[in-house]
Amino acid sequence: MNEPLKEGGRGSTEGGRSRLRNALVASEVALALVLLCGAGLMIESMARLLGVDPGLNPKNVLTMQMSVPQEELYNGPPGLPRFCQDLESHVGAVPGIASVGAVAHLPFEGDAGRGFQIEGQPPAEPGHLPGAGYSVACPNYFRTMGIPLLKGREFTHQDTLGSAGVIVINETMAHTFWPKEDPVGRAIRLGDSNGARLTVVGVVGDVRYRGLDEPVRRQFFRPYTQADGR
Repeated sequence: MNEPLKEGGRGSTEGGRSRLRNALVASEVALALVLLCGAGLMIESMARLLGVDPGLNPKNVLTMQMSVPQEELYNGPPGLPRFCQDLESHVGAVPGIASVGAVAHLPFEGDAGRGFQIEGQPPAEPGHLPGAGYSVACPNYFRTMGIPLLKGREFTHQDTLGSAGVIVINETMAHTFWPKEDPVGRAIRLGDSNGARLTVVGVVGDVRYRGLDEPVRRQFFRPYTQADGR
């Protein structure tokens, strides 16, 4: 009786190995399908992101970072009032340079935020001020980055501490707070109703400052030569 038992044992072992091999093959096929589906979804997401308009033209734009000293980080005038002019005259003189500008926060690298009161509208309650992304910029920044100017004007070297405070806002901010009005000439006050009065002089196209996969935020810019932030 030993021989039939041995034959049966061998058949049982070979059958178990065959089932294990089949299970491993099925698992590999399933994992391959999961990887293929994941790769397809990633490619689709990348293609969708590449089709998103960033709001600027990065072609032939060179960026660099530098630190500009300032006497008071948050409450004082710029420590180098001629920074924008010096940047334009020196860097702009380099052969091949078409336009020069500067900004405190480059797109896709985040930004700061500020609250404000909208002049001519009911004042907001403390702690519930409307807000928007905030940055300071030199003249020609928008032109240099290929950000379209939709209304009004950009900053100029005449926008100094001795002139009226001005801002440039993006299209989303214009539609949010002045949906049926021309925002150029309207004004806000930083912080509460006693804050600095800033008049809108221009509207630029929306830029996806937070990333291509993030919605456009309200955004406003102040001339570096008038800024009280770092």
